[in-house]
Amino acid sequence: MTTGAGRTTRGRRTGDEIRARLLDSAREVFAEQGYAGASTKEIARRADVTEVLLFRHFGNKAGLFDSAVLDPFETFVDRWTWHWSHHGLSGESVEELARDYVTLLYEFFDDNRQLVTALLAARTHHPAAAERIESLFTRLERTVRDGVAEHGLPTRDPMMTVRLTFGMVLSAVIHADLLFVGGSAPARADVITELTYYVLHGISRRTG
Repeated sequence: MTTGAGRTTRGRRTGDEIRARLLDSAREVFAEQGYAGASTKEIARRADVTEVLLFRHFGNKAGLFDSAVLDPFETFVDRWTWHWSHHGLSGESVEELARDYVTLLYEFFDDNRQLVTALLAARTHHPAAAERIESLFTRLERTVRDGVAEHGLPTRDPMMTVRLTFGMVLSAVIHADLLFVGGSAPARADVITELTYYVLHGISRRTG
């Protein structure tokens, strides 16, 4: 809309629209500049809203980071634990359960690269983020312990299994350009298949 003085004005935005714009710009700025370097002023500028609205919706930078970066990770954990409770104990083989987990984790990282970059950069400057991540790992470990009890999953240390699998899948996604330099990258399904074999058997036990 253009006023009589030639100035362009914005239509009135809903609260949901403002939140969505702020979350999108926050993920972008946190990924580019890290938690310490990101400013609420810059995030608000990119979202094309006032900084006052940012504080009204999220309280402060830490609250915005939690909503923009940590909440999606928690949603992933919720999604996996739901999958486990509804499908994991209903006849799926150990191989199917492992592939399901690797697939969900790979897709999350691949679809949310900005979030992962921001998350890795925040731990030093936002200690509460590290505590929340730890609690999410604990939830994932609980599902693996359930798997050991119910299905005989091949692990003696659920804590190590969860964290090393997380790190391996994360590296395969984030460092794909380095790992597959000089040639065409393999298809996502092929990478997931190999990662699943590693998780269940390790390279020394691969046959066929």
